Amino acid sequence: MFSAIEAKPKISVTFKDDGGASIFVKIVEEIHKTIPECKIELLIPDLKRNWKALKSIVDAKPNVINHNVEVVEELFPEVITRGNFYSHSGSLQK
Repeated sequence: MFSAIEAKPKISVTFKDDGGASIFVKIVEEIHKTIPECKIELLIPDLKRNWKALKSIVDAKPNVINHNVEVVEELFPEVITRGNFYSHSGSLQK
C-alpha cells in the first residue's frame, strides 16, 4: 500500500466537449478504487459552462474542487486567448 503519493501538476485537458470533465471523473474513480484512503483535490477549468459536466465531477466525490481565474477581468481578453470567458469562471464558482 502507498503511504504517500507524489503528484506533479498537469495542465488539464479542456478540448473535449465536456471541458475535460470525463477525464477528471475517470482519474478520481481510479484513485478511489486503487487507494481508497487517498484524499483528492482537483483544480478544474471552466468546463465551457457545462453544468452537467461539473455535476459529474462533483458526483465522483473528490475531497476538494478548486477553480481559479488566471487574471483580472480587464486583462482577460488580452491574456486568455483560448475562447474562455471571464464570466464563465465566475458562474462556475457560484
